[in-house]
Amino acid sequence: MSEQHFKELKKFTLNNQNNEALPTGWRELSGIEIRSQMVGKDFAGHQIQMKRNRRLIYEIKPNGIMYRGLGEYSRSECSWSTDEHSIIFDCPEVYHRWFIFTNGTDLVAMRIFDGRRYFNIIEEITFQRN
Repeated sequence: MSEQHFKELKKFTLNNQNNEALPTGWRELSGIEIRSQMVGKDFAGHQIQMKRNRRLIYEIKPNGIMYRGLGEYSRSECSWSTDEHSIIFDCPEVYHRWFIFTNGTDLVAMRIFDGRRYFNIIEEITFQRN
């Protein structure tokens, strides 16, 4: 994803983060669609609401195992599952249920914690393992 496109998507997401309805052209993926689009692939999840935007790497394996972390040397093994509307990451000290939205090209993930919405821009990557 180009830097310009990332900035535009970040601005768009932050401008729409409190809306109850999805913006025109966006829709929520079902659990089946999440499975078909994300399983067996690697992703970068860009946290866009923090003062220091972190980039987490997610390796989602077909067998229900995933790896989550900041890179090759800072990863934890977790399990994942999907339900009707979301993907759930069950990691040591972290349990996240993410809803995935798309405009057909881009993926944005949202989770709710203590009544607040948190968003990640999701980018498919090829994670280089040494």
